[in-house]
Amino acid sequence: MLSADNSIPHLLGDDAIRVAFGNFYQCIRPRGITILGVRDYLTEKRSSPQLVPYGFRSDGRDRYLVVQTRDWDGDFYDVAMYFIREGRGSTPATVISGSSRYYAVPIDRLVSLLEEQSFIEIERLDGVMHGPVLVAHRGTG
Repeated sequence: MLSADNSIPHLLGDDAIRVAFGNFYQCIRPRGITILGVRDYLTEKRSSPQLVPYGFRSDGRDRYLVVQTRDWDGDFYDVAMYFIREGRGSTPATVISGSSRYYAVPIDRLVSLLEEQSFIEIERLDGVMHGPVLVAHRGTG
């Protein structure tokens, strides 16, 4: 089972994460693994508002300036992503945006929630992706 790019924090509480991890456990074979790409929220700056620039992106025809805003509320934060497509000639720039709420769940809490669902041999790997990776094994039962 793979959960990539910090998707678990879209689940807005421990109960929702328990359900997901229980489903992960049921979906993998004995001795199978679950891989979670996560963020280390203990190292995150929790000031509000934050502006996080992601620079320019291109789809071959158009160029976009990509920025993110973050607004913290305790262990939760709201994110808005803005994709600003540059105008050409007399065409004005356009903005595409989206937003989401995240639960800034610490990695040690994720490990505890995995253990509650009977995962074993849980290890944290750093330096293999842009953020930490958790690898959790299902036992033989």
